[in-house]
Amino acid sequence: MESYLQGTYNKIPDTIRDRLVEMVVVERSSIKDAATSLKLKYSTAKTIYKIFKKENRTFKYSSRSRNPGATREMINRIQKAPLPSFLVKRTVN
Repeated sequence: MESYLQGTYNKIPDTIRDRLVEMVVVERSSIKDAATSLKLKYSTAKTIYKIFKKENRTFKYSSRSRNPGATREMINRIQKAPLPSFLVKRTVN
C-alpha cells in the first residue's frame, strides 16, 4: 500500500476515503488507528471524517466543480436558470 505520509499534498483516492469511514463508523476504530493502518496523516483522516459527518460524502470534488458555500442543488439550479433579459439581448446580436 502506498504511503500518504509525505510532506507534499496528495489526492487521497476515493477507495481509501471509503475504507477510512468504514473503519471508523462500522468497525468502531478510532480515527488515529484507522489513519495509521491506512498510512494517512491524522489530520487528513480527521478532515475526511469531518466532511463525511457534515456533508455525508467521501468522494473528493474536483477543483473545477467546487463552489464554496454552495450545495450541488444550488449549483444545478444556477446552471439551469435562464439568462437575465439584459444579457439575452446582448448575446442574440
